Amino acid sequence: MERTSPITELKNVGEQRAKKLNRMGIETIGDLLEHYPRDYKDRSRLTKIADLSETDENTFLARVKGEGQTGRRGRLTFTRLQVFDDTDEITLLWYNQPYMKTALKFGEVYLFTGRMQKKYNRREIVSPEYESIKDNFAGGRIVPVYPSVDGISQKMLRSYLEEALKQVSGTLTEELPLWIRKKYHLAEKKFCSDQYPFSPYRRSLL
Repeated sequence: MERTSPITELKNVGEQRAKKLNRMGIETIGDLLEHYPRDYKDRSRLTKIADLSETDENTFLARVKGEGQTGRRGRLTFTRLQVFDDTDEITLLWYNQPYMKTALKFGEVYLFTGRMQKKYNRREIVSPEYESIKDNFAGGRIVPVYPSVDGISQKMLRSYLEEALKQVSGTLTEELPLWIRKKYHLAEKKFCSDQYPFSPYRRSLL
């Protein structure tokens, strides 16, 4: 795969998703690599469920308690799922996403991020972001937030960037001269792609 390769060569990028990416000016792998974040969120600090805040976004580890339960509220369908840690448990809620009933596996641990709310003395988090915890999990991290469009989530964009960087690893060329990188303490582009696979941006070495 090369920088000039069409975006459809990436896994899980079919015709419909490609059209949505095209609306953001992303037609090739190179376009994707230059789709830089507009912001970053610090998810490096993990919170226990008992200490979740209503005012801030929370990142926490929790284990799935059982299979999700679905229901209907007017024209909306909803799915509720209970998760827990060693301090408490909480309800996760998704609207019009029935597949979430079985998307998270019973007994497995996931990293969740979302804002807690209280309704009728019940604590819940609506549409949290989540990711499976692998053996090499080392805690939360700072994640990029990309410009996006409806139908392309932040999670999708991060996965596309990760896959694209794997495919072009070792082929990225350096545009900035050495004297500029030294003056502003910037890493070379290869360092960025190797060390920060979710965000192809230059980091200061300071």
